[in-house]
Amino acid sequence: MREKNYKGAKCTKRYVNKCDDVCKTYDAIQYVYANLLSETEEVKSFQVNVLLQGLEEGAYTSDFVITKADGNLMVRECVSRKHLTKPMTTKLLDVSRNYWKSHGVSDWGIVIEEGGRHMNKADMRKGMLLKGKVGAEEKIYRVLDLKEKVLVLDYVKKTMPVWKTYEELSDCVEKEEETRAEAIDIIDVMEGESRKTAYQRYNMISGILPFLSEESMRIEAIKRVSERYGISKQTVRNYLCEYLATMDVRSLAPGYKKAEKKLSADEKNMRKSLNKWYYTTKKRTLKNCYILMLQHFYCNADGTLKEQYPSYYQL
Repeated sequence: MREKNYKGAKCTKRYVNKCDDVCKTYDAIQYVYANLLSETEEVKSFQVNVLLQGLEEGAYTSDFVITKADGNLMVRECVSRKHLTKPMTTKLLDVSRNYWKSHGVSDWGIVIEEGGRHMNKADMRKGMLLKGKVGAEEKIYRVLDLKEKVLVLDYVKKTMPVWKTYEELSDCVEKEEETRAEAIDIIDVMEGESRKTAYQRYNMISGILPFLSEESMRIEAIKRVSERYGISKQTVRNYLCEYLATMDVRSLAPGYKKAEKKLSADEKNMRKSLNKWYYTTKKRTLKNCYILMLQHFYCNADGTLKEQYPSYYQL
């Protein structure tokens, strides 16, 4: 719910399936929920930013008025978790609920972001992954440095790092690290030549890492590496960005991207378990690793084993 002709954030305009008009959204929650409605069979059509006529409080709009397949209406207001306890937010949500109740709509609710909470300066830390809407796009960033601004690398495009303000990233939430757990553990199965190549590439770029935050020094360091090893500056940048995205030497191995595959939930759990408990300096046995995996991923709240779980031989 927001004021009519709201100017407080960038408006994203697009055509979305089932939306009666141009779909105008003002934050990540509204944007994602519009996508969800467009794909929901129970939804016939929906409107965005619908004016609440005749309010004493002023000219306000409801985020979504939805016509269901059975012809009934439902209303949804999008609100950030960090605003839920604010008095003005509470007041306006009550206004919206009462307005639509007086118009015969009983199916009223709010939509909040899933998962974690929005980022503020105190939440940020080097190395974390952030996911959320930045500008008009959904982004995943790796945080590389924290100063007056945040140095981030696009996790998907793997382009050179850029500085973002804390405000630009305020709609992001922390994303669980998946790459190391889901990627095939190449470093432990690849042949010696591939292993050697991965570490050679890492050694090439390791001297650049201290200068990530200083663009001029970073550019000079990339140039020196290019000249020293007789490779193009773009190749150096590719190695650097690949490593920064994953923070994993394995990603520099030849064929790494080809070796990745879509894993099932059990395969993900097995990869996570092997990386966490077996491929370590503690020298646990595979049997111990298997027991820890069952305890961590396949036990009920009371400690009993779930009905379905991988066998020892699958691990």
